Amino acid sequence: MKLFDLDGPVYRIGTEIADLLILTFYWIVCSLPIISIGASTTAVFYVYGKKVRGEDVYVTKDFFKSFKENFKVSIPITLGIGVLWLSCFLYRMILVAYNGQVSFLFTGFALFLVLETSILTLYVFAILSRFHMKGFSIFLTGFVFAHKHLASSLIMVGIALLVQVASIAFPMMLLITPVLTMALCSFFIQKNFTLHIKAAEEAAKRSEDSANEEDDEEDDEYEDEEDDDEYEEDESNTEEDEDKSFLKYI
Repeated sequence: MKLFDLDGPVYRIGTEIADLLILTFYWIVCSLPIISIGASTTAVFYVYGKKVRGEDVYVTKDFFKSFKENFKVSIPITLGIGVLWLSCFLYRMILVAYNGQVSFLFTGFALFLVLETSILTLYVFAILSRFHMKGFSIFLTGFVFAHKHLASSLIMVGIALLVQVASIAFPMMLLITPVLTMALCSFFIQKNFTLHIKAAEEAAKRSEDSANEEDDEEDDEYEDEEDDDEYEEDESNTEEDEDKSFLKYI
């Protein structure tokens, strides 16, 4: 493979840089109304999720597809995350106002809140880009993911800090900082998603096989009718129930 071939490293690196710049432009423009920043972030995670999984990616088409699909559902999530970050800001203001002369417990809690909010922000919008969930289920799933994979969560926080430090050292990086952070963290997030999706699929297959075996053993009509009723009841489950069932495999 030659260095400058279409499949060569120079072309691939150039393509990734171009995609990063394009997504940065889309993210900034679509986040200007502020309330839409969640939908923009979700769209970036959607594009990079497809990249990590090795799927065909059309940056513009995929970004706006995800942006439109998740715009409404992302608004309350954005408000929730916004409240958390506002709380972090207020704690920061208190620390500055008292010139650091506050209890160690207060300082520790403030740092803990920033850490938790940072991790939750990354997971919540990545989950929204991949799964059909709403409201509280997304926050709960994000919280569980963040703490079940604590090592990778801390690595992602470290990545975010390194990118921030780099943007201070090289101010020209400032604009690409948010999207670059999402791009790098997507490798860890998608890996964790894949683990649990496989676990859920295997569990569902075992459950289906078990149900088929039970059906084969049933002889009388009453039991057949009872099974039909159970099946209809399962079909009537709400989306929220499906979300909760997924949590079993996290």
